[in-house]
Amino acid sequence: MQFFIHRYFLKRKNPANAQTPNLVQEGALLKIVDESHNFGVADICPWPTLGDLDLDSELKNRGPLFSRALELAQHDLSARKNKIQLNLKNPVKNHFLISDYRHVSELAYGRTVKIKGDGDIAPLAHFLNKTAIHFKNIRLDFNSSLTADLYDQFVGLLSEVVKNKIECIEDPFPFDKNRWKASPLILACDFEKAPGWPYRVQKPVRTLVDQDSLYLTSAMDHPIGIAHGLIEAQKYPEKTHGFMTLDQYQDSPFLKYFNIQKDKMSFDSDGFGIGFETELNNLVWEPLIDYREQSENHILYSPFLSDAEKNKLEKLKTYFDTNTSPRGYFLISSSGSSTSGRDSLKVYAILKSNFMNSAQKVNEKFNLATDMAWGSVLPSYHVGGMSVLARAYLTKAQVYFSSWKSFSYDWLVKNHIQLLSLVPTQLFDLVQNKMKCPPQMKYVFVGGAHLSSELEKSVRDLGWPLVITFGMTETSSMIAERLPQEKGYRPFSGVQAGQTTEGRLKIKCNSLAEYSLQIVEDKIIQKNLINKDGFYESEDLIEIKDQQFQFVNKSHDQVKINGEGVSLFQLRQKLEKIMLTQDLNPQSCALISVPDDRQGDSLMIVFAPAATYSTSEIVDQFNLSVLPYERVLKTHTLQKPFPVTELNKILYTKLKEMVLDEKA
Repeated sequence: MQFFIHRYFLKRKNPANAQTPNLVQEGALLKIVDESHNFGVADICPWPTLGDLDLDSELKNRGPLFSRALELAQHDLSARKNKIQLNLKNPVKNHFLISDYRHVSELAYGRTVKIKGDGDIAPLAHFLNKTAIHFKNIRLDFNSSLTADLYDQFVGLLSEVVKNKIECIEDPFPFDKNRWKASPLILACDFEKAPGWPYRVQKPVRTLVDQDSLYLTSAMDHPIGIAHGLIEAQKYPEKTHGFMTLDQYQDSPFLKYFNIQKDKMSFDSDGFGIGFETELNNLVWEPLIDYREQSENHILYSPFLSDAEKNKLEKLKTYFDTNTSPRGYFLISSSGSSTSGRDSLKVYAILKSNFMNSAQKVNEKFNLATDMAWGSVLPSYHVGGMSVLARAYLTKAQVYFSSWKSFSYDWLVKNHIQLLSLVPTQLFDLVQNKMKCPPQMKYVFVGGAHLSSELEKSVRDLGWPLVITFGMTETSSMIAERLPQEKGYRPFSGVQAGQTTEGRLKIKCNSLAEYSLQIVEDKIIQKNLINKDGFYESEDLIEIKDQQFQFVNKSHDQVKINGEGVSLFQLRQKLEKIMLTQDLNPQSCALISVPDDRQGDSLMIVFAPAATYSTSEIVDQFNLSVLPYERVLKTHTLQKPFPVTELNKILYTKLKEMVLDEKA
């Protein structure tokens, strides 16, 4: 089972109750996804001012609201899986809510009303004495804002007409069994913990409902919470409930599904379970990560994978749980660019403590603090995006989420975002759009692929405070930094970088992945990644000078042409420079090697299907910049879009296979 959340901030039109003066309600939708990719959703809407944990603590500790949301989400998932609609579409009778009796525009003549009270009892008593004649029944809610003595004074101010119309008073003062029992009016517990008290108002999103409750109400929560509540309330049509709270907040796309006619309320949405499938699919979901060292293993992968790919990844997790360890690891899909189209996805098993070591190292290196908000635009199911969540988790910093399509200057300013983690293709978009850096930005960490000096200069000219980093899934994100005007990367404190006898980069630190897993020809292959000396050996060929390492090539990107060694990595840098010089997207063409009977290998530039520039001019400029045996004599325009990762890295191995298939 995978867990995701969507954080929301509902803006109130008026203060909610006597204990809650702020006008923003923070909460989260919980989404669970099973191994067959069925999903269910529910709402977590805490009220810290009324005794709940705050949202982050509720999520971290898997508190009572989380547990109830999980029950409701599982019920929703089961219904969606079996193509059952939980909503009976029966209208639910509701009381009319008066949240501010001092400014009432409608008295709801002849209806049951619920009135929010506070410690100022005299004006409320006056209002009731004056207007009670218009109401069918009255419910009062003080949210424990009175004392026992003040409550007695309040009752003494009420006329007999008012007292006869009062059905109950919710949470007048903190529960005291003897004082509550002595009340001449019925007192009901809602937020107050009152064990054994016979009169209860229940909120379906917070607790399992029983038939002895006086009535059901919303938690003034998200429309998804309202929907769950209405489904439960439909089982008790003889009661007058309290779910007409949607108008307490500003507009939401979910509201159009609800129908309200006087005191009757229902909803009609698309999909099975509780519905709302269209709106739920439009939300940005982040993985809900359990960072505790000994918690269950957690696998992260893209929700956009095919069912076959997801099933293979779940198979890898089951294998790892059974044969290695059922607890304590993150299993994270590779974000690399060398995957073949004929290979399954690879996952890396990283101890949760190692992953958090990486996050802590970055926080300490750059003095990241609680008041530095993160903007997250990288997929949270890969190491880059997940690292953002881990760093923010440790510093207790706020994280704001956006798709790259919705990324904007205004979004950064509005949320006072100071920290970003980006990849080079996103930097290219910043330059193309001439987007200047907002003044509050502190660090923009860049990794994920090679960054050319030309692109780096263009981005810095726009004011973006770049930090050029090196890292990989195998190291739980960044482990080194390249300073401006330097060519090599300097390892962070606690990271040892060296060379193998073949010249490949080897790394030793406390944030390494321990294993890789992959299905090859229907067989699961699990490899140990750390050698007996504690080092991980990468595929990157490097040079080391002055305690810095500089890339030369990747071992699988070294080819022979007429007996001469050729570095595809270095040639791709030259091609990228030519594209950037002409203000062209470097991702619209790619350099590969293809088999050649005479030369062994030959070079080819592959162009994207919709290339609108002169491809021959690009080839001519490239050939003028390289040695004679490095010249490109072959080109190909791909019939399909380039294969890329979620981080927009070109999958060169898969691209080569596609080219050879098309030419065949």
